[in-house]
Formats: sequence, C-alpha cells, structure tokens
Amino acid sequence: MAKYTILVADDEEGVRELFKEIALDEGFNVLLAKDGIEAVQKARNHIPDVIILDIRMPDMDGMEAFRRIKESLMNVPVIFITAFGTSDLAIEAMKNGAYNYLTKPFDIDEIRIVIRRALQLRQLTNEVAVLRSGATQSSYDHDELLGHSLAMQEVYKTIGKIADSDAAVFILGENGTGKELVAKKIHENSHRSDSPFVVINCYQESAVFAEELKRIPTGSSSVFFRNIEKLSPSSQHLLMEILNQKPQWRIMASSLSDLKDAVASGEFREDLYYLVKVMPLQVPSLREHMEDLEELSLYFMKRFCIRYGKIINGFTTEAIKILQQHSWPGNLDELENAIAHAVINTTGTFITPDDLPVSLREPRPIPGSHTKKLLHGMSLHDAVKQYEKQLILDTLQQTNGSKTKTAELLGISRRSLFNKMKEFQLLKESETEPN
Repeated sequence: MAKYTILVADDEEGVRELFKEIALDEGFNVLLAKDGIEAVQKARNHIPDVIILDIRMPDMDGMEAFRRIKESLMNVPVIFITAFGTSDLAIEAMKNGAYNYLTKPFDIDEIRIVIRRALQLRQLTNEVAVLRSGATQSSYDHDELLGHSLAMQEVYKTIGKIADSDAAVFILGENGTGKELVAKKIHENSHRSDSPFVVINCYQESAVFAEELKRIPTGSSSVFFRNIEKLSPSSQHLLMEILNQKPQWRIMASSLSDLKDAVASGEFREDLYYLVKVMPLQVPSLREHMEDLEELSLYFMKRFCIRYGKIINGFTTEAIKILQQHSWPGNLDELENAIAHAVINTTGTFITPDDLPVSLREPRPIPGSHTKKLLHGMSLHDAVKQYEKQLILDTLQQTNGSKTKTAELLGISRRSLFNKMKEFQLLKESETEPN
C-alpha cells in the first residue's frame, strides 16, 4: 500500500521539524516548505494527501497559498497553523473550504488525531470521485457494519463465533441499531450463504402473519423474524406449529427487549422463547459507541454524495461537534437521515452546522434530572462552570475514564481537558498529566 504524503509549510524551522518528526513516526512521506510560494509549487508538483499551512509566512502568506492550491487541488484537506488568539483567520479559511486548524502551542496528540482524520477524509473523498467517474458503486448500495470501537468489536467476534452453527440467534437492541444487518452478516458468513435470506415481519393478526410466512421458500433458508415481541398469542402458536415441523431454516429473531417479563406474565410462550434464544447477541446503541460516529457519518455522506451527484469533502469541526453532542435516540437510522438532510442541504464542499437538521442544532439539555434545581439561583458564570463540570463527568463515564476519547468527544485537546479537570478538582492527587 502506498504511503500517504504530508506537505508542511511554515517559516519556522522548528515547527517544520516537529511536524516532520510526527509524520515520519506515523509512517508518512513528508514534504517541507519554508513559505507560501514553495508550498504552492510542491503541492502542484507532488499532489500531497494532506497540506499543513502556517497562516503567517513571508512572501506569500498561508491564506493566499491556500487560495492558489485550492484552484487545482480541490479535494486535498488543508490544515492551518495559527498562533493562540489569532484563530479568526483560520476560521475564515474553514468557511472557504479548509479542513481544520491547529493552535500554537501545539498538543502532539491533537496533531496526530487531526492528521489521521484528514487522511481518512482524503481516502473517502477519493472513493467518491472514483465512483462518480463511472466505477461500480455496489459497495454503497447496501448497508455495512462499521465501527472500530470495543462495543462493535464484540459484535464482530460474536458473529464470527456463531455464524457457521445452525443455532437460533436472538438479536437484542434498540430501534435503528442495525439488528437486521447483523442477522444478514451472520447469514453471509455461514455455510448457508448461497441459500435465501428471508426477512419476515411479525404481526399480531395471525391471518396476516400466516400470509407473511408463505414468502419463505421451501428448502434451506436463513429466516429473520423482525420484532418477534409483536406476535400475538395466536401468531406465536402458528409459528410454534411450523417450527415443530422442523423446517430447514436457520432461525434468527430480533426484539427490543429480552422478553423475560413477557414470558413471566404469560404474554409470550416460554417454549417459543427458549427455541429462538439459543444464542443471544446484543447490538449496542449509538450512544454506546460514539467513537464510531465520525466514521459512520462519513460513510453515510459518501453514500448520499453518490445518490445525489455531489462532491463533498467532509464535515467542519463545528458540525462534527454538534453530531457528537446529540443523544441519537433513533440510533443509526436517525444518523443516516440527518446526514441525508445535510448532503441535500449543503451548497459548499463541507457540511456545516447550518446544513444539519434544526433539531440537532437546538441547545443540548443539561445533564442530570436535578440540574434545573441545582442551577437555580446561580450566576450565569457559575451555572456555565457547573454545566461544563457535569458534561466532563458524563463524558468520562461514557468513555470509561479515557481522557483522550473524552477530549475527542468534547472537541477539545487533552491539554484543555486536563486544565478543566484541574480547575474542577476532578484529578486524583497522583495525576500530573492526562493519561
């Protein structure tokens, strides 16, 4: 696999060497330029995958170099370097299509994260361009299981363990988490992959459910019963009669709940419950693997760019921050709809907060059911500080105490998170730097 190439332009040799060391440590090729003129020349000659530009350089500053580079290299992510307190220029550049900006003094981990994300964006943008040129788009005609989080890794491991057995699988999860997709992946990785995969909707009315069952072909099939908790007693009886005839089916069923209470109350047949729940598999809500949100958002963006004939380079930092702050009660279905809305809405090369649905841009509820009472009577300054503290605590809990992941979700550097935690007395006595 070819190495990525990073172009770094800064008039300070120390800054160039710092970025060079980081890029080489990540396994990238590095190009260096000491001013804007040299940056434009090297960008056009070598076509790097990511360009890092200092805002203020002699002869030609970063803004002018950026304008000239974008004339011929529209899809290369550009990251600006700016001194603390002079970020207005970088923000203006982002409005005109820059990817992100880094503020001096630098946070090494933040540099690594921003470059990696920019490279991921570059790869996805290239794929969209190839598809737009007429290559096959079959990879984006159907859903994929995505995510590198520990929660999703557990799902992949379970699929690998149970796929080749014929045991019934009981898939639990909230609406919109992708339970049907998980069932399909189990089928695709099994010895039945050449046989039909049939999705059956579960209805209360036994007559309607009986008609639905007729869609299952004779012979070997993987049959997925969607929302089995909806079956009425008569529909449950009908399904049990058919399953007792031992058809050549691999049974998989989904449910919003474990059904233990429904079995205990007599609303769901105990024999049917144990028949379908041989191998339980829990699909996490999006809230439980928010570290995958940006990857999922880029994937959906890519799909809708193809569908609607657009080239979009990605999301602004502010747009990602808004997506990360939403609770996503509708999970992946809600995220997909939000990204479709944004792709249709945007007229630029980056999705901004204004392109996202209004419901996502509304102020986020303050964490904790007792917060209104807690904040009552406080000054605005104190109330904001209390909100910040609670938000950091909630996010630390969500990431199992990882400060790096917490900083990413909150859209700040680890150094900033560390300073906030120190201010709010959230650090242990033994902690002298963020872990």
